[in-house]
Amino acid sequence: MAEVDLTYAFSVVEGMGIVAGAAGGALDAKRREEYDVFGLAALAFAGALGGGLLRDVLINQGAPAAFTEQLYLPLVLLVALVIAVIPGEFGPRTSGVIRVFDAVAIGAFSVVAADRAHEAGFTILACLLLGVIGGIGGLLMRDVLTATQPEVFRRGELNGIAALAGAGVFIALLELGVQRPIPAIAGIAAGFVLRLAALRWDLRAPAPRR
Repeated sequence: MAEVDLTYAFSVVEGMGIVAGAAGGALDAKRREEYDVFGLAALAFAGALGGGLLRDVLINQGAPAAFTEQLYLPLVLLVALVIAVIPGEFGPRTSGVIRVFDAVAIGAFSVVAADRAHEAGFTILACLLLGVIGGIGGLLMRDVLTATQPEVFRRGELNGIAALAGAGVFIALLELGVQRPIPAIAGIAAGFVLRLAALRWDLRAPAPRR
């Protein structure tokens, strides 16, 4: 029964990330005048499912969850539809809203990806790598589709480091024997808070020596 509950809990976590990722992608398209409803839906799908698809392809244990979970695709479509029909112009504040959604997605997806890798028997370093890929994959795919310099590689954003923090806290607590769902909650919070802190106080990772 506990295993079923945990499986359901992680589906809820991934669903939360999917809603946030879809909202971030759809809002990104909404503020671009050249995008139609198809473009909006495409960015919503990229933001919501891109990281999960990369994660599941690399783990290689069956079909990607995006195609097997019955609610994931309809959930993305619903979020995209809601944002598409909201009237009004989306001004500069939209960027802040998008980044909050992105922070939620990073925290949720990094933990889910690290958990999937851990359950598959991957090494700790591999779990951390999969956590980062799952956490930022959707953002990266969204920027590639919009021909934008990937935000995840720019200084002062800390997207990748936030995803690493989320996955790292989750895996560390699991290795210490802390019972779920505490590691998942702590990991999501770590990724989310670090990402928002980077935006609020312009935190930067060290630059390479020139």
